[in-house]
Amino acid sequence: MNIEIIKCTSLLPFDQSELVSAYQTVYSTRPWSEWKQCSICKKYWGYEKESDLVDIYYQHCGQAVQDYWTSDNLLKMFRDLSSSSLFSATIAFDMGLNKIIGFCWGSQIETKDLNGKFKTLNIQSIVESITDNDKAVVNIAEVAVDSDYRGKGVASRLLQQFVEQNSENGWFIAETKGGLLPSLTNSWFKKLGFQTIALYNDARQREVQFIEISKLI
Repeated sequence: MNIEIIKCTSLLPFDQSELVSAYQTVYSTRPWSEWKQCSICKKYWGYEKESDLVDIYYQHCGQAVQDYWTSDNLLKMFRDLSSSSLFSATIAFDMGLNKIIGFCWGSQIETKDLNGKFKTLNIQSIVESITDNDKAVVNIAEVAVDSDYRGKGVASRLLQQFVEQNSENGWFIAETKGGLLPSLTNSWFKKLGFQTIALYNDARQREVQFIEISKLI
């Protein structure tokens, strides 16, 4: 298996239909299960529930279910991300199949904008109490790998290259699911040394995790 990791500062040079397909494929399976959605009640199904949708003829609330992540929404997201000079990403390719199989991306964020981004517990003051404010904070927005390639070190390689890409910055910050059933990303980040600096008071039990980038180099 020939997997190559590519660093970039824009998603636009990539084949956009391929990138859309990769994103939809990755998030259609567990742990996200964001494959199809009812536009009325917002119930959604992962690909593992395809048989349930077959039984109801892909109909719910009197309408056909839709893609959870539509092409139009994803293309707009890719354009918006790429329009920022503070954006960076690593993309994993299976060179044998010429296919995108994973990605990691994020953007620098000013401390004054942290409260608006995370909307919890005055993150700005927490971060300012930890950092010396001389280096940038980078928000890790996505780390995801196609289910067929998990357990093969692809996510680690994506993050390693993303760390190298941002080695001149100071800190990583990320929002993940914690609680009694934490997400894979949450548990992985904790093993890497990320610290939980704030908790959302909601049913999803989200956490804000934080680490000095130099500790990952």
